[in-house]
Amino acid sequence: MTLPVLIAKYQNLIYVTKLEKTVSSLEQTFALIMAREEADSLEDTSFFQSITWNECGEGHYPESYGCGSFFKKLQKELKFEPFLNETDYITYALDGRNDNNSKGHWNLILPDGSAITHYFTFYKTARTTSIPNFKVQGHFRLDINGTKTPNRYGRDIYWFAVSSTGHLVPSGSEKYEAYDGTPYWRNGNSCGPNLKNTSGYGCGARIIESGWKMDY
Repeated sequence: MTLPVLIAKYQNLIYVTKLEKTVSSLEQTFALIMAREEADSLEDTSFFQSITWNECGEGHYPESYGCGSFFKKLQKELKFEPFLNETDYITYALDGRNDNNSKGHWNLILPDGSAITHYFTFYKTARTTSIPNFKVQGHFRLDINGTKTPNRYGRDIYWFAVSSTGHLVPSGSEKYEAYDGTPYWRNGNSCGPNLKNTSGYGCGARIIESGWKMDY
């Protein structure tokens, strides 16, 4: 293999290692929230019941729509530092196309340098799905490089749902499809099998199902 190929493979390994550690850390935090109150689901905890109305999303951050108490609790649990993008922050599809500009959106920078980025939403009452016993407590975009480059889906950016039992469910999985309709990665163009015209939105599921390997 050529040096550029070896460098790319090494960088991909770094991405996957960071992704696995961050996912594990977040799941441990949600498990602790439930354990403290001996609850079987997040929606049964005082943490999520502190949401005043139906949900708390980025548009309500840091304290509108009765979400101030919830976001303060979230910051205490996740130990994040809020960062508001005031400059251009372009994200890209896996195939290189421009995705969007996150200028003016909040990033919740976690202790490991990764970030829960814009469009994050958490529900007071978990959303039911077509899969029995699978309910969703929220969703967010995770950038394992924070606001650093490459800002590319399938490399350092991934979508996740949070189940009512505190597990992170990747976009592109069959469970995530039951939540918002995003096709299972094997059946659509979210991460293969043909990587041309591929968004990368479902690559988190492909990595996990491959045994935490970036095989694309």
